[in-house]
Amino acid sequence: MSAGKRVRSRSAGKGGRMIALIAAILCAALGAGLYQWRGRPMLFATIVCAAGTVWLLLWAATGSRPLHRALIALVLLAVACFGVLEGLVIANSRSQVKDEPESMVILGAMVWANGPSPILRARLNTALAYWEEHPDVIIVVSGAQGSDEPESEAQAMYDYLTNRGVPADQILLEEQATNTMENLEYSAALLEEQGYSTDNLLVVSSGFHLNRVKLLAGRLGLEISTLSAPAPDWRSRIYYYARETMALVKSWAFDR
Repeated sequence: MSAGKRVRSRSAGKGGRMIALIAAILCAALGAGLYQWRGRPMLFATIVCAAGTVWLLLWAATGSRPLHRALIALVLLAVACFGVLEGLVIANSRSQVKDEPESMVILGAMVWANGPSPILRARLNTALAYWEEHPDVIIVVSGAQGSDEPESEAQAMYDYLTNRGVPADQILLEEQATNTMENLEYSAALLEEQGYSTDNLLVVSSGFHLNRVKLLAGRLGLEISTLSAPAPDWRSRIYYYARETMALVKSWAFDR
C-alpha cells in the first residue's frame, strides 16, 4: 500500500471513530431524554438506547476489525432471538376458550387518577362482553395498589364492573398481587378458599401478555383458557408487543 493510501486509510478510520463517538453521545442523550420524559413506560426504549451507546463507544474506542465483526454478530444474534420471542408472543396472542369455564380472572394494569388506564379498560370490556353471554361466571379481579396509583387495581376493576351491571356478589377482589405470577397464584388460592373450582380458569389479559400468562400458569399447574383484549391503539400495540419480549425473558428466568 502506498504512503498516500495509508494516510487516507488512517484518516477514514479516524473519521469513522469520530462519527461513532458522536452517534454514541446522541444515543445516550436520547435514552436519557426518554427516561426522564416518560419514566417507567419508556424503560424498554431507554435500555435499547443504552445498549446502542455501549456498542458505539466500543466501536469508537478501537479500530479492530475483528471486534467490529464480533459486535455486528452479537447484534444479529440479538435480533434473531428477538424475532423468535416476538413470534411466540404473537402466536399466543389470540383468545383460546375451552369448554365452559366457571371462573374468570381479570389481570390488573395501571390505574390512573380518573380510573382504569386504556389497557385496563380494554381488558375489562373484553371480560364484560364474555360475562354478558355467560352471566353465571365467577369473576376475580386481581391487582394490588402501586405507589403511583390512587387505589388498588382490583378495586378500580370492581367499581368499573359493578357500575356496568355485574352483581357485586359475583366478584372476588384479590388485592395483593404485584406481578403476573402472583395474579395467577393468589387468584387461584382465593377461588379455592371460597369453594370455587380452579379447573380451566378463564384468564383475561391483553393479547401481548397471554404467552407469558400461559408460561406461568403452567409452572403453577393451572389449566387455563384465555381471552385476548386489544391494545388501545397502534402505537401501544407496537410498544407493548416489543417490550413483552424482555418481560418474557425475565419471567422465564426469575418467576418461579
